[in-house]
Amino acid sequence: MTARKGVRGVLACCVILATIIAATPAEAQAPSDCGQQGKACCCKALDWQNPRCCSSGLQCTMFSGQGFGFPPVVQSACLPKAAAAAAAASSSPKGCGAEGGPCCISTSSNGGPQASCSSGLSCMPPSSGWGSKAQLEALSGGFAAAVGDPTVMGTCRKFTVNDCGKAFMPCGKDIAAAGVTCPGSPAACPSGFYCAAKFDAGVGERCIPLPKNAGSEGAPCLPNNLPAAPVVKFSGKELAPAFCSGTAVCFSATAGDTTGFTHGQPAQAKSLASRISGTRCINVPSDCGSAPGKPCCPSGFGVVTDKPLPSTGTAWANSPCSGGASKYGMWCEGSYVAFGGQPMGTCRANPECGGDKQPCCKYSKPEMAGVACPNLGGPGAGYCSLSYKCKLCPKTLDLVEDLLRCY
Repeated sequence: MTARKGVRGVLACCVILATIIAATPAEAQAPSDCGQQGKACCCKALDWQNPRCCSSGLQCTMFSGQGFGFPPVVQSACLPKAAAAAAAASSSPKGCGAEGGPCCISTSSNGGPQASCSSGLSCMPPSSGWGSKAQLEALSGGFAAAVGDPTVMGTCRKFTVNDCGKAFMPCGKDIAAAGVTCPGSPAACPSGFYCAAKFDAGVGERCIPLPKNAGSEGAPCLPNNLPAAPVVKFSGKELAPAFCSGTAVCFSATAGDTTGFTHGQPAQAKSLASRISGTRCINVPSDCGSAPGKPCCPSGFGVVTDKPLPSTGTAWANSPCSGGASKYGMWCEGSYVAFGGQPMGTCRANPECGGDKQPCCKYSKPEMAGVACPNLGGPGAGYCSLSYKCKLCPKTLDLVEDLLRCY
């Protein structure tokens, strides 16, 4: 038997370290040609800043644009660093960056593929999209040929007033940046296109095609700069969010994201570029979260919706299940993450729980799920054991679990 104080801290460190080591997955083996120009990086995409990912002069670049599905699967390729790409453009007038030539590609400061042209020119993206799956496949299949092909890389050209509102041309703030004044709204684009923020278009603010079935259940939301975009009021504040047609609910980023998901000044939204990548139209049943056996509501944590959720204005606002619909509370069995790409789970009722030797109470909060033992007397008085039973802390600590959890 061991007193509550003593070697508890040392044992805790050892147990936690062993757990981390045991849980760490093995690295997937990189392709034999990784690190070469246009080929996959020799590291995970999210480790793109590691200099060992690519050969000298190259930078690991993340691709997750059009054609990667939802949620997007991030893939990587080794591309020239920005300084090297700029030098190549200036020394090769007939190569990338020149008027009528393909756009130059390099790695941006946030690890994505960056387009550039010579001074006074704008990059008009390819029809497949900048940073798209098709572009990555072309670069990986034959880098030298792909970077010289405008159908893969887009075209560098001057933007004139005759280009206003046309497909793949600059829009939004990029019109003024090009020194052009267009008649009508800066966000005007042809039917079936929208004025996309740089996050969507990749090369800047451009008129690009709306994704297939945009605004329908399971597809990306419609942009908030379309003429039909609604203005909604949440907590007394008006917002212009990305939106869905019909009864589907659009889930997008937190209020205040002026790069396009939502805009706190609705009157301005329809003249600015919009972002819809990462948004999702989801069917939310009106009775979700209301009782055991009902589907979980998608969590409203950290998102803005274009329509009220069933929990709006209730004590369980933004949660997947109503805590008051069952005597001992409810929890969500399965997923309730709006952007997870998985079906919503099912609300389950807790049995009598939370006291000594009783099952731990499961909960599903908007931001996280977990277990608790609310009837043991507060922090340090007890804990939920590995067997999912609530346990009061003993006066003397026999088990490693007791050493870690009691204080």
